[in-house]
Amino acid sequence: MVGITAVTKLDSLVKGNKSTLMNSSVIFLTFSSEEIFQKIVFQCPCQKPQSTLYGASFLFVPALALFIVGILVNNVTWRLFTGCCYRTRSTHHGCRKGSVYLVKIIMQALVAPAAWIFIGFIDGRSA
Repeated sequence: MVGITAVTKLDSLVKGNKSTLMNSSVIFLTFSSEEIFQKIVFQCPCQKPQSTLYGASFLFVPALALFIVGILVNNVTWRLFTGCCYRTRSTHHGCRKGSVYLVKIIMQALVAPAAWIFIGFIDGRSA
């Protein structure tokens, strides 16, 4: 009986904090990827103009790729775009609701790139 109550409480906790858990897991995976990427790929040339360009590209190119992947992976993105093609009079919500969805998509997609850049600046080896 105690086990069922604990599972029920855990289930309600997970359902109530789904976005927080998702963002935490994305940040953890980004942190792990950044550490692996930095140990395997990043080799600073240690000359001023080259090191600045190399460090900036190490920070911002993967962040841009993570942002694009974050937008493409989001289910709401595809529902929003496919819904634009197959609208009827009853499903037309206007630009305001579409803009709200677009802002939500962008904010969710910015979690991984922000974590990547934040970790890169905190570490200090690539900047």
